[in-house]
Amino acid sequence: MKSQMILMIAIVGIIVTVPSAFAEPETMHRPHKVIEVTGFEGTIQITDDSDRKSLKEQITESLSDAASLFPEAKRAGIGIAVNEDGEKFVVWKVVEVDFDSDSKTRTKTIHVVDAADISNTASVSFEMDNSMRIEKMTDRLDRKIDRITEKFGDSTGDPVKDALITEMLSAMENLRNAVSEGDFESAKDLKQQVKDIRDQIKNIPRE
Repeated sequence: MKSQMILMIAIVGIIVTVPSAFAEPETMHRPHKVIEVTGFEGTIQITDDSDRKSLKEQITESLSDAASLFPEAKRAGIGIAVNEDGEKFVVWKVVEVDFDSDSKTRTKTIHVVDAADISNTASVSFEMDNSMRIEKMTDRLDRKIDRITEKFGDSTGDPVKDALITEMLSAMENLRNAVSEGDFESAKDLKQQVKDIRDQIKNIPRE
């Protein structure tokens, strides 16, 4: 029983990590999750005997071609689709996100595209209520913006620092607006922008 369990763990490890070996550079930033898609049958099946090289050699469709099928997609990358029979296939995963500003509900649709047959596609959607998350995040950003405005309401005497503070406040306002609209993809970039500007301010030599 123990040996069977070890074998199962080893197999799962192979299946989950296979795509990262041949993912294009822009698709390797996060772990690849298995996407459950009822009724899907792909061309490149992942079995106990599959190895990374053979799977890579079977990919005949490009990421750009797969993504072009869904022009409104937010991101795309390599993935694994699994059907109701537990069969796993190598696919291109293309993600679209739609946000309803009235209900604060976000609908995430994952399109799977056969990595060897671009005409073979399937989709699955998830609906998420982000109202509480958005409220907490916008409230927190409002407090931060108010604190910084109050602290640096007057000139610091350093024109470079003053310009960076103004730029940071503008980026924070844009971040708040993106969050309030449920655009979390843009919010990630804006959050990094705020951090970069804050680091620049911290690195200004003190006189």
